Amino acid sequence: MKGEEEQLLVFVLSRSGCLAYARYILAAMGSMRLKIIGSAYAVAPLPEGTLKVITYRNVFELILNSLWILPALLFYTLLLSFRGYRHVYFPVFHPWNLFLLMWCKLLGIKTFLTVHDGILHSGENHPLLQWWEKACIRTAGNLIFLSRFVADETSAKIGFSARHCVIPHGILPVGETPAPHRWRSRPRLLFLGRIARYKGVDALIEAVEGLPEDSYAQLTVAGMMVNEPARRGRPDKVHWRTGWLEEDEVNQLLREHDILILPYLEASQSGVLTLGIASAIPMVCTRVGGLPEQLGEEEAVWVEPPAAGIRAGIQILFNEPERYGQMVEALQERRKNSGWDVAAAQLRAFVLATSRELQKR
Repeated sequence: MKGEEEQLLVFVLSRSGCLAYARYILAAMGSMRLKIIGSAYAVAPLPEGTLKVITYRNVFELILNSLWILPALLFYTLLLSFRGYRHVYFPVFHPWNLFLLMWCKLLGIKTFLTVHDGILHSGENHPLLQWWEKACIRTAGNLIFLSRFVADETSAKIGFSARHCVIPHGILPVGETPAPHRWRSRPRLLFLGRIARYKGVDALIEAVEGLPEDSYAQLTVAGMMVNEPARRGRPDKVHWRTGWLEEDEVNQLLREHDILILPYLEASQSGVLTLGIASAIPMVCTRVGGLPEQLGEEEAVWVEPPAAGIRAGIQILFNEPERYGQMVEALQERRKNSGWDVAAAQLRAFVLATSRELQKR
């Protein structure tokens, strides 16, 4: 039987947000004994062995299931605490996290919360959601941030007294190692991820509209539609692929395109950027938020957010085949040293360090 400090109860209750992050970091936790509870409505695979519970898909189910499923989870947490689970980890946001965090605090159970976005992005910053996120951050006993930018921003705008650390986002895999990308005279451009206002899709389309028509084959905008863009672009040049993307669809898009563009107006960190590293596809990235922490100066074309800057960055890769090839090689090298084992080892060490500190008291 493992010691209590080696046991970790994990709640992955989200239906969609950041499930890949949770799955991969938990899979790499090594010998730590995990009890994982996840949503039965999850749209992406959950870690193997997850106990699936009914959460909600709409406001009515949120109210109803908060009255009978959530109390059952609170009672189950109490029972597991008697079995030695004295550490609880929340790798993704969910409204029930706050009640579970408060319950664990009452029981004297140590809690660990990964903060993906301390300050919610433009277009998603609903006052209630921001208040809820703030309450979770201030209630958690220990915080994990994915970038120094988010840690500093959260400290400045929300404030917290919890013990915390920064553990960078691991590289999301793209299946088998893809064939190296090669420079093309008429490349295919790709935007990948949630189509939200702060992601800068309007600026990207404006930037592409200013390119010579024969300089690129097409731009594909692929992902879940959160905010309808004001600009749609020419139908023959801009292809829209909206909706939830399965992992094999994401991998195919990365293989079929030549340049990945992250035109974000603001960013905490980016899982899409890690997909770019995994596929070693040259990227044009805006220099915002925590993105520069994830890639070096020579591993991407860094630009400023307005459309003119994005357009200039794209043209660099159009006109410099040698730089394109050097970027592919740099990303292939980065891919070798950015696995989930490193992030999981840091998380495990953070949890165990908390246990040792408690034992010394």
